[in-house]
Amino acid sequence: MWIALLSLCLCRLSGIEVLATGQVGDMASFYMYTPNSPEHPQRVYTNDSESVKASHFDAHLPTKVIIHGWSVTYLDAPVSELRTAYQARGAFNIIAVDWGVIAALSYLEARPMVPGVGKSVARFLSFLANEFSLDLGQVVVVAHSMGAHVAGFCGKELNTTSKGQHPLGYIVALDPALPLFRIPSESLRLSSTDANYVVAIHTNGLMKGQLMPMGHSDFYANGGRRQPGCGFDLNNSCAHARAVLFYAEAVQHVSRYTPYARCSGYPEFLLLLGNCDGAAPKSVALGDPLDVGRTEGIYSFKTHEESPYGEPI
Repeated sequence: MWIALLSLCLCRLSGIEVLATGQVGDMASFYMYTPNSPEHPQRVYTNDSESVKASHFDAHLPTKVIIHGWSVTYLDAPVSELRTAYQARGAFNIIAVDWGVIAALSYLEARPMVPGVGKSVARFLSFLANEFSLDLGQVVVVAHSMGAHVAGFCGKELNTTSKGQHPLGYIVALDPALPLFRIPSESLRLSSTDANYVVAIHTNGLMKGQLMPMGHSDFYANGGRRQPGCGFDLNNSCAHARAVLFYAEAVQHVSRYTPYARCSGYPEFLLLLGNCDGAAPKSVALGDPLDVGRTEGIYSFKTHEESPYGEPI
């Protein structure tokens, strides 16, 4: 079944890519939250400098880009949770990517449009870099589910257009989507080459989310498949969404998730069903990569059934 669906998507992909090349700016909208407007964002447009100036964008502030997943918009989770988590920490430019018109399509129809949406995001970030001196190497893109692959294609496009000179800095992939992205080729999904540092958090592997490693570092909560407190979770929505909640609490310093265990590799992770027992370096932590630093490897950790999901800080 998955092979048939994938074949259909790939057959349609070429036509969508032609559309994306000509009308890439139409595939996503962008909303800027700043300290001057933390609750009511300013819509900003690619190649429209006046809209960016009106938004009070400040290239000297850290910039976070948040990308939602399938079937929702920027007004829904995960943007609402992640935006407020960052705003509780300090002053940021927060860019909410809205691709809700495409995300409202059926999953089968939305899937082949993901590369085009990613290109749209890349074009907007390139505009900010060229016109407002945004440092792409310090940008953190946080994305959930299908949005994680949008982030991946954004990074691919920035690499391609800059010939590797101005890559995206960071991608935080929150339970990146599995259906129709279970593809060996890294050119067709999120991969560790899409940014200088890619971290993935897995909470619903083999169902709505990926189980295989996707980044430089991969964190598996409670084995990475099902989450305590989610009950039977027949449609897996609870476990799939937990990645957002875990990350938001880490960013806001509500929770820290310790201890971490390190897996020697993916085969050991599978053999031990995610319950690795290797000693993780003390520097390992879940959170915004600019706060907690970089670490590479496969790590597992446990959480509580209810919020706060980790230990209080």
